[in-house]
Order: sequence, then C-alpha cells, then structure tokens
Amino acid sequence: MSVCPGCLGPSLAITQELELGPDGDSDEISIQALRCAVCGFCAAASYEESRRGRLDHECWRHWAFRITPEHYAKLASSLAACPSPRDPACSCNAHRWFGQKVQGWKIRPLEFVPVVEGSGFEPVPNP
Repeated sequence: MSVCPGCLGPSLAITQELELGPDGDSDEISIQALRCAVCGFCAAASYEESRRGRLDHECWRHWAFRITPEHYAKLASSLAACPSPRDPACSCNAHRWFGQKVQGWKIRPLEFVPVVEGSGFEPVPNP
C-alpha cells in the first residue's frame, strides 16, 4: 500500500495490474489501477523496471495520475477481464490495447487512460 494523495492515509492500493513486457527502454512495464479504501481516490499507474547496465544496478520508475471513478471502473474491469494478467504474451483485448507501442518502440499505457490534467504523482510506499 501507498500513501493516498487524497486523504494522506496509508490506504492507496493496487487493485488490478497487467504486465505488458519489455520495450526499447525497459525490461518490465505494467499498468495498474489504484484505489484508496478510505476516501475512494482513484488513479492509474505505470511501473517500469530496467536491468540494463551494471549487474548490481536496477532502475525503476513508478508514477500515477488521478482518474475519475467512472474511468477507474472501466480501467479496473478491463484489466480484470484478462485471463493471464502476468503474461505479457497474452493476446486479450487489454494486453493489445495497453501494450501498443508509441512511435514504434515505446509502451506508454497511461496514454490510453483519460487522466485528470495536472494530477501526476509518484506512489509513496507506507513507512
């Protein structure tokens, strides 16, 4: 769980996640639906991890944007409909939609989710 930007409580959780595989920059990419169990804050997040370079070095990025409850419901149901959310090779509608490559090489799943403008944040784990 992470700190919720809405109520500042330790209650923002990933409710659904879809692993999308690698692209030209990252070895792992996933899209996530997040929701606060206390205040109902909703977000869409992307997690990217790269293990390129030194063997003792990992690089990761995790960022999110607020979305409306209606868009959260659509995102969560799309991700939940996947029969194999941890399999990037799955050919379900959600994997095909969110795994599209932008400019032919980069997977940017949040480009396909209507987000609240100016609402970006980095999910902060609870201490």
